[in-house]
Amino acid sequence: MRRNVIFVIVFALVIVGLVQLHKLSLQETATIPIEVKGIVELKYPSELEERTDIPFEKLIDPEYKKSLPDTIDYESFRPHKIFLERGFDANDSEQLKDFSNIVMNANEINGFDANALSEDMIRQISENVRTAIEQNTSKTTYRIENWKSYPVTEINGAKAFRYEYSQTDTVTGKTTKLHMTYLFKNNRQFEILLTSSPQNFDHWLALYNQMVNTVVIK
Repeated sequence: MRRNVIFVIVFALVIVGLVQLHKLSLQETATIPIEVKGIVELKYPSELEERTDIPFEKLIDPEYKKSLPDTIDYESFRPHKIFLERGFDANDSEQLKDFSNIVMNANEINGFDANALSEDMIRQISENVRTAIEQNTSKTTYRIENWKSYPVTEINGAKAFRYEYSQTDTVTGKTTKLHMTYLFKNNRQFEILLTSSPQNFDHWLALYNQMVNTVVIK
């Protein structure tokens, strides 16, 4: 069973929080510019590449796929951007078993204003995020562990929250680590999710942080 796969259910959440990222004391290597839906501009490291050629069904965790109807249009769940290690071969079954990825979505939310968020609203959002993830995971053989919710901060003028957790397959014992960042400015939301194996997590988190620290919501 694949260990590190794109967590589709997360993208059903509209407001799951805002995220703080601790900036790394690393030399900036995210240098390739990209735009997401005309809402966000950011840069990514040359070690990664955007992939639009791989059918999304091929990247979905088989365990989550079990909870979806056979007639579902998998492409309707496709994130706006998918980043994989440069040179990743989706036709290589060994690579497909265990791969890290970074995916992102950008949206406008009618009636939402990040400037009006109160402490109570922020706390409620965080509680709702965890509840939604636990409910979705309950349909699988995964167990949520080591949940972390970080304080609110600002990144380039956007309010940001961070959430991190692990999910362990109770059948195979394999663990996946996930790190979610949600940034809001006015009525615009940007979400970026890292999924990785524990042994590769620190390296991928460094790449991920470089990307997030360059995010500018227009």
